Amino acid sequence: MARSYTCLVSALLGVLLLPPIAGAAQPATATEERAILSVEDRFLQSHVTGDLSGARSSLADNSIVIYENGDERTRDAFIGDLERNSYWSGLTSHDRVIHIYDDAAVTHAILMIKLGGGQSDIVRTTGVYAKQAGAWRIVSWQTTPLGDAAKALSPH
Repeated sequence: MARSYTCLVSALLGVLLLPPIAGAAQPATATEERAILSVEDRFLQSHVTGDLSGARSSLADNSIVIYENGDERTRDAFIGDLERNSYWSGLTSHDRVIHIYDDAAVTHAILMIKLGGGQSDIVRTTGVYAKQAGAWRIVSWQTTPLGDAAKALSPH
């Protein structure tokens, strides 16, 4: 019986002393979370203000932006769209969550977007980030419409 407990204790200690699995989510530091949210905020506000430099600095050179309708844009094509038309008149984000994996991160949130003409839209966003040369950049951004049921929840 004592031998069984010794084996069990040895096995548990062995597992506890193993290094963390590569790529496993690590506890995020407040500094890293603030840095990622700052990039995301700058990107989202560029839709309202038309701030092309803010959008450009938020997106990695090889980033992809996927619109609600499924259209896909490279960074340069997205910047061109933004230059022709800043789409939103305002936005509010809810339920923001960040998962950090070493030099990669994933965010998701719900956005209530104010459009022109008093219209609004509710979408779920997913952002994928990479830390490049010490700075966080969006490498993929996708917006998914939540539909009419979600719009009924909107206070607008």
